[in-house]
Amino acid sequence: MAERKIHITALSVFSCLAVVCLHTSKFWTFTKSIGWIASNAVESFFYFAVPVFLMISGATLIDYRERYTTAEYFKKRINKTVIPFLFWSAFSMVFSFWINNSFPTGFNLFDIINSIITYKYSRIYYFFMILYGIYISIPVISLIPKESRQKCFLYIMLTGFVVNSLLPFVPVITNDKISHNANFSFYVCSGFLIYPIIGYYLNNYKLSGKAKLTVLLLGFAGLLTSFTATAILSWRAGEIVDKYKGYLSVPGILYSSAVFLLFKMIPFERFPKFVLKAIQFFSGQTFGIYLIHILLLRLFGKVFDYSFFNPIMRLVLAVILFVLSGIIIKILQKIPFVRRIVP
Repeated sequence: MAERKIHITALSVFSCLAVVCLHTSKFWTFTKSIGWIASNAVESFFYFAVPVFLMISGATLIDYRERYTTAEYFKKRINKTVIPFLFWSAFSMVFSFWINNSFPTGFNLFDIINSIITYKYSRIYYFFMILYGIYISIPVISLIPKESRQKCFLYIMLTGFVVNSLLPFVPVITNDKISHNANFSFYVCSGFLIYPIIGYYLNNYKLSGKAKLTVLLLGFAGLLTSFTATAILSWRAGEIVDKYKGYLSVPGILYSSAVFLLFKMIPFERFPKFVLKAIQFFSGQTFGIYLIHILLLRLFGKVFDYSFFNPIMRLVLAVILFVLSGIIIKILQKIPFVRRIVP
C-alpha cells in the first residue's frame, strides 16, 4: 500500500463502514428518549460518508488525463459503476417483490425503467445519480491547467461555499428573519460539485498549520452544531427537525472537509500491519458492500426483529453487515462473469 495512497484507501473503507452505520441507525424514528439522542449522535458522527466518497472521486479522477484518454475514462466509469448499478437495481426490484411477497400485475418496461432511475426499490442508490453528475463534470474540470488549479479551485470552493451553502443557511440560523434569494447562485459550482473540488484541493496542496487547524476546528463546530441543533429542535417539536442536516448544508460541508483532512494527516504507515492488511482487504470491496449491504439488512429484518436494538447493538449489527458483505463480495469477485457486477 503506497504511503501517499494510504489515507485515500482508509477513507474509502471507513466511509463505507459509516454508510452501513447510517443505515442501521434508528435516527429517523423519533422518540423522546436517550436512545434517540444516541442515534442522533451516530447519525451526526457518520454523516460525512457520502460527501467523502465524492471527495475521493475528485482526488483520484480529476487528473485522469495523465493516465488515459477521456474515452477510456468513461469506459472505466461505465464498467465500474453503470453496469453494477443497472444489475443491482433490477435485482433489488425482484428482491423487493420476493421479500414483500407481492408481485405486481401489469408490470411493464416503463415501470422497470422508472423504478431504476428513481431508485424505487433501493432508496440508497440515489447516490449513483449524484455520482454520475460528478463523472460527466470532471472532464471539464480536468481541462483547467495544473499550474492554475490551486488558485482556481480555492476560488471555486470558497465562492461556492459562501454563495451556495452559507447564504441559503442564513434563514435557518435567523429563523427566517433574513431571506435567501435562490436566483443568486454560483452556477459554476452548483450542487455536489463542490465536494470533488475540495477533495482534489485537500489531497494535492499543502496547507499551513494555521489553515489545517482552522479546517479541523470548523469541522468540529459543524459536527457539534448538527448534533446539538437537531437534538434541541426535534425534542421541542416532538418530531425530527432536519434544518441543520443536509450534505450541502454548512455543517455538512465543514465536517466532511475536516474528516478528509484529518485522514490525510494520520500517519497510517505507523499502524500495525494487521490493521493495514484489513484496510487493504476491504478496500477492494467497498463499492460492492455499498451495493448489497442494504439487501442483507432487509433480509435480516425479514427473519429477525431487531427493532428493539439499542444504538450500541445497531453499531455491532453494522460491523457484522459490513464484514459479511465484504466476504460475500470477495467470493463473488472470484467468479469470472459475476465480477463485472461487483468490481
